Amino acid sequence: MILCVGAGARAATVYQPPDPEPTPEEVLLLELINRFRIDPVADAQRIRANPGVHAAKRTIDWTQFEAEIAATKAAQPLVMNLKLLLSARRHAYYLSVNNKRGHVEEDALSGFTGEKMPQRVVEAGYQWTSWYENVYVAPSAWDVHAGFVVDFSHKSADGMQEGRGHRVNMLRPELREIGTGTFPRENDTVYTEGFGNRKGVARFIGGVVIVDRDADGFYDVGEGVGGVTVTSSDGAQTKTWKSGGYTLELQTTDAVTLTFTKGRRKQVIEVPAGDTNVKVDWSM
Repeated sequence: MILCVGAGARAATVYQPPDPEPTPEEVLLLELINRFRIDPVADAQRIRANPGVHAAKRTIDWTQFEAEIAATKAAQPLVMNLKLLLSARRHAYYLSVNNKRGHVEEDALSGFTGEKMPQRVVEAGYQWTSWYENVYVAPSAWDVHAGFVVDFSHKSADGMQEGRGHRVNMLRPELREIGTGTFPRENDTVYTEGFGNRKGVARFIGGVVIVDRDADGFYDVGEGVGGVTVTSSDGAQTKTWKSGGYTLELQTTDAVTLTFTKGRRKQVIEVPAGDTNVKVDWSM
Protein backbone atom coordinates (compact mmCIF):
# COMPACT_ATOMS: atom_id res chain seq x y z
CA MET A 1 0.00 0.00 0.00
CA ILE A 2 1.29 3.48 -0.91
CA LEU A 3 -0.05 6.56 0.87
CA CYS A 4 0.19 10.11 -0.45
CA VAL A 5 1.05 12.77 2.15
CA GLY A 6 2.18 16.37 2.01
CA ALA A 7 1.07 19.99 1.86
CA GLY A 8 0.56 22.39 -1.04
CA ALA A 9 2.36 21.44 -4.21
CA ARG A 10 4.78 19.12 -2.43
CA ALA A 11 3.67 15.58 -1.80
CA ALA A 12 5.61 12.36 -1.34
CA THR A 13 4.51 8.74 -1.45
CA VAL A 14 5.02 6.92 1.82
CA TYR A 15 5.08 3.15 1.81
CA GLN A 16 2.65 1.43 4.19
CA PRO A 17 3.40 -2.30 4.57
CA PRO A 18 0.34 -4.55 4.29
CA ASP A 19 1.07 -6.13 7.71
CA PRO A 20 2.88 -4.45 10.62
CA GLU A 21 4.26 -7.77 11.85
CA PRO A 22 7.67 -8.99 10.68
CA THR A 23 7.72 -11.58 7.92
CA PRO A 24 9.49 -14.93 8.41
CA GLU A 25 12.38 -13.61 6.27
CA GLU A 26 12.73 -10.56 8.53
CA VAL A 27 12.68 -12.74 11.66
CA LEU A 28 15.25 -15.04 10.08
CA LEU A 29 17.61 -12.10 9.49
CA LEU A 30 17.29 -11.08 13.15
CA GLU A 31 17.99 -14.67 14.23
CA LEU A 32 21.15 -14.68 12.09
CA ILE A 33 22.29 -11.37 13.60
CA ASN A 34 21.67 -12.61 17.14
CA ARG A 35 23.51 -15.87 16.52
CA PHE A 36 26.48 -13.77 15.39
CA ARG A 37 26.27 -11.41 18.37
CA ILE A 38 26.02 -14.26 20.88
CA ASP A 39 28.92 -16.30 19.41
CA PRO A 40 30.89 -14.41 16.73
CA VAL A 41 33.57 -17.08 16.35
CA ALA A 42 31.14 -19.91 15.65
CA ASP A 43 29.27 -17.80 13.12
CA ALA A 44 32.51 -16.79 11.40
CA GLN A 45 33.22 -20.48 10.85
CA ARG A 46 29.82 -20.93 9.23
CA ILE A 47 30.47 -17.97 6.97
CA ARG A 48 33.92 -19.22 6.04
CA ALA A 49 32.26 -22.45 4.88
CA ASN A 50 29.46 -20.60 3.05
CA PRO A 51 30.33 -16.93 2.44
CA GLY A 52 27.23 -16.13 0.38
CA VAL A 53 27.00 -15.29 -3.30
CA HIS A 54 28.61 -11.84 -3.11
CA ALA A 55 31.48 -12.42 -0.68
CA ALA A 56 32.30 -15.67 -2.52
CA LYS A 57 33.11 -13.63 -5.63
CA ARG A 58 35.80 -11.65 -3.78
CA THR A 59 39.27 -12.67 -2.75
CA ILE A 60 38.95 -12.50 1.03
CA ASP A 61 41.90 -12.85 3.39
CA TRP A 62 40.13 -15.46 5.50
CA THR A 63 43.01 -15.75 7.96
CA GLN A 64 42.72 -12.03 8.68
CA PHE A 65 38.94 -12.29 8.86
CA GLU A 66 39.01 -15.07 11.43
CA ALA A 67 41.67 -13.29 13.49
CA GLU A 68 39.53 -10.16 13.61
CA ILE A 69 36.43 -12.09 14.66
CA ALA A 70 38.40 -13.96 17.33
CA ALA A 71 39.30 -10.59 18.85
CA THR A 72 35.69 -9.39 19.05
CA LYS A 73 33.41 -9.67 22.07
CA ALA A 74 29.96 -11.19 22.24
CA ALA A 75 27.04 -8.79 22.64
CA GLN A 76 23.55 -8.94 24.11
CA PRO A 77 20.87 -10.19 21.72
CA LEU A 78 18.62 -7.72 19.93
CA VAL A 79 14.82 -7.71 19.85
CA MET A 80 12.51 -6.65 17.04
CA ASN A 81 10.88 -3.24 17.42
CA LEU A 82 7.88 -2.70 15.14
CA LYS A 83 8.55 1.04 14.75
CA LEU A 84 12.16 0.41 13.73
CA LEU A 85 10.82 -2.29 11.43
CA LEU A 86 8.43 0.17 9.79
CA SER A 87 11.22 2.70 9.29
CA ALA A 88 13.53 0.05 7.84
CA ARG A 89 10.85 -1.23 5.47
CA ARG A 90 10.11 2.28 4.25
CA HIS A 91 13.79 2.90 3.56
CA ALA A 92 14.05 -0.44 1.73
CA TYR A 93 11.07 0.63 -0.39
CA TYR A 94 12.66 4.02 -1.09
CA LEU A 95 15.91 2.37 -2.18
CA SER A 96 14.07 -0.09 -4.40
CA VAL A 97 11.76 2.25 -6.30
CA ASN A 98 14.49 4.87 -6.78
CA ASN A 99 17.26 2.38 -7.61
CA LYS A 100 19.43 3.62 -4.72
CA ARG A 101 21.76 1.79 -2.34
CA GLY A 102 22.69 4.36 0.31
CA HIS A 103 21.70 5.89 3.63
CA VAL A 104 20.56 9.35 2.50
CA GLU A 105 17.14 10.09 1.02
CA GLU A 106 16.13 12.97 -1.25
CA ASP A 107 12.76 14.54 -0.51
CA ALA A 108 11.92 14.95 -4.19
CA LEU A 109 11.90 11.17 -4.71
CA SER A 110 9.16 8.64 -4.10
CA GLY A 111 8.97 7.15 -0.62
CA PHE A 112 10.82 9.95 1.20
CA THR A 113 10.39 9.76 5.01
CA GLY A 114 13.50 11.58 6.21
CA GLU A 115 16.91 12.52 4.88
CA LYS A 116 18.84 10.27 7.29
CA MET A 117 18.00 7.47 9.69
CA PRO A 118 17.42 9.71 12.79
CA GLN A 119 14.64 11.53 10.96
CA ARG A 120 13.22 8.35 9.45
CA VAL A 121 12.88 6.49 12.76
CA VAL A 122 11.26 9.51 14.45
CA GLU A 123 8.80 9.69 11.53
CA ALA A 124 7.92 6.06 12.33
CA GLY A 125 7.41 6.94 16.02
CA TYR A 126 10.67 5.63 17.53
CA GLN A 127 12.39 7.90 20.07
CA TRP A 128 16.04 6.96 19.86
CA THR A 129 19.05 7.51 22.10
CA SER A 130 21.41 5.87 19.58
CA TRP A 131 21.03 4.51 16.04
CA TYR A 132 22.98 2.81 13.24
CA GLU A 133 22.03 1.43 9.83
CA ASN A 134 23.15 -1.20 7.33
CA VAL A 135 21.67 -1.48 3.82
CA TYR A 136 22.29 -3.91 0.98
CA VAL A 137 20.68 -5.77 -1.92
CA ALA A 138 21.00 -9.56 -1.94
CA PRO A 139 19.09 -12.69 -2.98
CA SER A 140 18.57 -14.03 0.58
CA ALA A 141 18.89 -13.27 4.28
CA TRP A 142 21.98 -15.47 4.53
CA ASP A 143 23.70 -13.68 1.65
CA VAL A 144 23.15 -10.25 3.19
CA HIS A 145 24.17 -11.47 6.65
CA ALA A 146 27.39 -13.08 5.46
CA GLY A 147 28.15 -10.02 3.35
CA PHE A 148 27.81 -7.65 6.31
CA VAL A 149 29.88 -9.84 8.64
CA VAL A 150 32.68 -10.19 6.09
CA ASP A 151 32.14 -6.55 5.04
CA PHE A 152 33.61 -7.34 1.65
CA SER A 153 35.14 -4.85 -0.77
CA HIS A 154 36.80 -5.09 -4.16
CA LYS A 155 38.97 -2.04 -3.41
CA SER A 156 41.19 -3.43 -0.63
CA ALA A 157 43.96 -6.02 -0.61
CA ASP A 158 42.27 -8.15 2.07
CA GLY A 159 38.88 -8.01 0.35
CA MET A 160 37.17 -6.23 3.25
CA GLN A 161 36.00 -2.66 3.73
CA GLU A 162 38.22 -0.33 5.71
CA GLY A 163 36.93 0.03 9.25
CA ARG A 164 34.49 -2.89 8.82
CA GLY A 165 31.60 -0.48 9.52
CA HIS A 166 28.76 -2.92 8.82
CA ARG A 167 30.30 -5.57 11.07
CA VAL A 168 30.97 -3.01 13.81
CA ASN A 169 27.31 -1.93 13.73
CA MET A 170 26.19 -5.54 14.15
CA LEU A 171 28.30 -5.99 17.30
CA ARG A 172 27.75 -2.69 19.12
CA PRO A 173 27.12 -3.76 22.74
CA GLU A 174 24.87 -0.84 23.72
CA LEU A 175 22.23 -1.60 21.08
CA ARG A 176 19.08 -3.43 22.18
CA GLU A 177 16.50 -3.14 19.38
CA ILE A 178 16.39 -3.54 15.63
CA GLY A 179 14.13 -3.42 12.60
CA THR A 180 15.16 -5.80 9.81
CA GLY A 181 13.16 -4.33 6.96
CA THR A 182 12.89 -5.93 3.53
CA PHE A 183 11.39 -5.02 0.19
CA PRO A 184 11.30 -7.94 -2.27
CA ARG A 185 12.03 -7.36 -5.95
CA GLU A 186 11.88 -9.68 -8.96
CA ASN A 187 15.33 -11.23 -8.58
CA ASP A 188 16.55 -10.04 -5.18
CA THR A 189 15.56 -8.20 -1.99
CA VAL A 190 16.50 -4.83 -0.51
CA TYR A 191 17.51 -5.29 3.13
CA THR A 192 17.71 -2.53 5.74
CA GLU A 193 18.98 -3.19 9.26
CA GLY A 194 17.99 -0.32 11.55
CA PHE A 195 19.68 -0.64 14.96
CA GLY A 196 18.52 1.47 17.89
CA ASN A 197 18.29 2.04 21.61
CA ARG A 198 15.86 4.01 23.74
CA LYS A 199 15.18 4.83 27.37
CA GLY A 200 12.34 3.68 29.58
CA VAL A 201 12.66 -0.10 29.32
CA ALA A 202 14.70 -1.97 31.93
CA ARG A 203 15.48 -4.77 29.48
CA PHE A 204 13.93 -6.85 26.74
CA ILE A 205 13.23 -10.52 26.27
CA GLY A 206 12.84 -11.77 22.72
CA GLY A 207 13.13 -14.86 20.63
CA VAL A 208 11.11 -17.33 18.59
CA VAL A 209 8.69 -20.20 19.06
CA ILE A 210 9.21 -22.88 16.42
CA VAL A 211 8.46 -26.39 15.32
CA ASP A 212 11.97 -27.47 14.35
CA ARG A 213 11.03 -29.55 11.33
CA ASP A 214 14.59 -30.06 10.07
CA ALA A 215 16.01 -30.63 13.59
CA ASP A 216 18.85 -28.15 13.10
CA GLY A 217 18.16 -26.23 16.31
CA PHE A 218 17.67 -22.98 14.44
CA TYR A 219 14.80 -20.90 13.06
CA ASP A 220 13.90 -21.44 9.42
CA VAL A 221 11.22 -19.82 7.27
CA GLY A 222 8.03 -21.82 7.76
CA GLU A 223 8.88 -23.10 11.25
CA GLY A 224 7.54 -20.19 13.32
CA VAL A 225 4.45 -20.66 15.49
CA GLY A 226 2.15 -17.67 15.86
CA GLY A 227 -0.43 -16.90 18.53
CA VAL A 228 1.60 -18.26 21.45
CA THR A 229 0.98 -16.28 24.65
CA VAL A 230 4.18 -15.19 26.39
CA THR A 231 3.77 -13.99 29.97
CA SER A 232 6.36 -12.70 32.41
CA SER A 233 5.90 -12.98 36.18
CA ASP A 234 6.32 -9.18 36.40
CA GLY A 235 3.04 -8.75 34.51
CA ALA A 236 4.31 -8.19 30.96
CA GLN A 237 2.52 -10.19 28.26
CA THR A 238 2.53 -10.51 24.50
CA LYS A 239 1.81 -13.02 21.74
CA THR A 240 4.12 -14.37 19.08
CA TRP A 241 3.71 -12.92 15.60
CA LYS A 242 2.52 -15.14 12.78
CA SER A 243 6.20 -15.61 11.88
CA GLY A 244 6.92 -17.01 15.36
CA GLY A 245 8.96 -14.15 16.80
CA TYR A 246 8.10 -11.98 19.79
CA THR A 247 9.35 -9.08 21.91
CA LEU A 248 8.56 -8.56 25.59
CA GLU A 249 9.38 -5.30 27.41
CA LEU A 250 10.30 -5.65 31.09
CA GLN A 251 10.23 -2.87 33.67
CA THR A 252 12.48 -4.73 36.09
CA THR A 253 15.98 -6.19 36.11
CA ASP A 254 14.93 -8.80 38.70
CA ALA A 255 14.68 -12.49 37.92
CA VAL A 256 11.40 -13.41 36.23
CA THR A 257 9.52 -16.53 35.22
CA LEU A 258 8.53 -16.71 31.57
CA THR A 259 5.52 -18.83 30.59
CA PHE A 260 4.67 -19.84 27.01
CA THR A 261 1.12 -21.08 26.39
CA LYS A 262 -0.41 -22.50 23.20
CA GLY A 263 -3.70 -24.32 23.73
CA ARG A 264 -3.00 -27.08 26.24
CA ARG A 265 0.74 -26.88 25.79
CA LYS A 266 2.85 -24.84 28.20
CA GLN A 267 6.53 -24.17 28.75
CA VAL A 268 7.96 -22.39 31.82
CA ILE A 269 11.46 -20.89 31.75
CA GLU A 270 13.30 -19.10 34.53
CA VAL A 271 15.18 -15.95 33.49
CA PRO A 272 17.90 -14.75 35.88
CA ALA A 273 18.27 -11.15 37.04
CA GLY A 274 20.29 -8.79 34.85
CA ASP A 275 20.25 -5.52 32.96
CA THR A 276 20.90 -6.87 29.46
CA ASN A 277 18.55 -8.43 26.91
CA VAL A 278 17.76 -12.13 27.12
CA LYS A 279 16.93 -14.43 24.20
CA VAL A 280 14.41 -17.13 25.12
CA ASP A 281 13.18 -19.61 22.49
CA TRP A 282 10.71 -22.44 22.69
CA SER A 283 11.10 -25.35 20.30
CA MET A 284 7.74 -27.14 20.34
